[in-house]
Amino acid sequence: MKFNWITALITASALAMLALIAFQVRWMQHSQELLEEQFNQRVNLALCNTVEKLAVEDGCGSIKASACSNMTAMNCHQPLDTLLASDIFDQTLQTALHFYQIDLPYRANIHTKDSPDNPDELPPYSCTLNPLLDNDDHYLQLNFEDKESFFLAQMGGMIGSSIFILLFICTIFALATYHLLRQKRMSDLNREFFNHMAHEFRTPLTNIRLAGKMLEKKELQLSDSPYLRIIREEGNHLMEQVEQVLHLARLEKHDFDLQRKETDIGQLLRETVKSMELRQLECRARISLDLPHDPVFQAVDPLHLGNAIRNLLDNAMKYCTQVPDIRLGLQASGRGVELSLRDNGQGWAEAESHKVFEKFYQSRQAPNRKGFGLGLAYVKRVIELHGGSIAVNSSPGAGTRFDISLPEPTTHS
Repeated sequence: MKFNWITALITASALAMLALIAFQVRWMQHSQELLEEQFNQRVNLALCNTVEKLAVEDGCGSIKASACSNMTAMNCHQPLDTLLASDIFDQTLQTALHFYQIDLPYRANIHTKDSPDNPDELPPYSCTLNPLLDNDDHYLQLNFEDKESFFLAQMGGMIGSSIFILLFICTIFALATYHLLRQKRMSDLNREFFNHMAHEFRTPLTNIRLAGKMLEKKELQLSDSPYLRIIREEGNHLMEQVEQVLHLARLEKHDFDLQRKETDIGQLLRETVKSMELRQLECRARISLDLPHDPVFQAVDPLHLGNAIRNLLDNAMKYCTQVPDIRLGLQASGRGVELSLRDNGQGWAEAESHKVFEKFYQSRQAPNRKGFGLGLAYVKRVIELHGGSIAVNSSPGAGTRFDISLPEPTTHS
């Protein structure tokens, strides 16, 4: 099953979006918990301050509960229930709550503890009356009816901004996904168009080349005709371009597997150079080989690797304004097989080095632009499928050097 990078990217992005939303929701829940904890602390402080202030203002001081017959007196004259209805209690408590920025309607109650042995165990929003009474049997508690609305108002800005940011990110993600799928569809259509066009060109080009060969054999007086030579050369050139388009399309679609086999890399280079003898004679090129004495074997696809080397040699001869001088080297190291190709061509600016492997790109330094700009893209793809890498070093007027690394060589003596 082929791996679909677009589907994987969209799925990973969607999962990241869900994780971001979950994190945002959890963060808001945690913020609400902290807000409730702070609210509880402020209410308790307000209650304690209120009780302490009332104890200070009590004219009789702190009166023991045993001194009152019903244990509900603050100063033997005022019952505890009456305390809640007094203006001084209400005013003191409201002042304390306002000081701690709590402006909520409340209801105050005084309760008797269920567990006098555990004086520290009190429900939320409560405070012991020990400063008023000489015991811990009673505590003051507040109940807030509209507490949730208060928390919501406190977190309104945070919730609103979080929702806005999440909606903005989701919108950007949706638009990016839409345009990504649209561009992929357009790219697929363009690739299919070029593939069909290349296939349509292939048959008539084959017929033209065959017709030219038949004319050379049967019409001897035409064998030296310049027109027949043009038909042959241009037919071969167009066929090479068509084959490049088809090969690159198959490489991009992962429509085939490399046919690897143990290959003598040095012998492969010799055969590749020999196959270009006519091209060398045509442009009077010199190709020198720098090969090790011992054969260097590596599991490669000889067809595609040979085509890649042939593309590099053809470019070195094609884009040279003088007599091409090309050096092709091979060496084996502990890291892998290293190939190098150096020429004396025009070269190009350093800024173009990262672009030359792009499809359809042609250097501005090229004296005569031929082809579709697919050769180096094909070379790079073939090397990458072998698990290797290719690097280029070039400068205007100083030629170009390509360095190819193929991993895990096996050397036989």
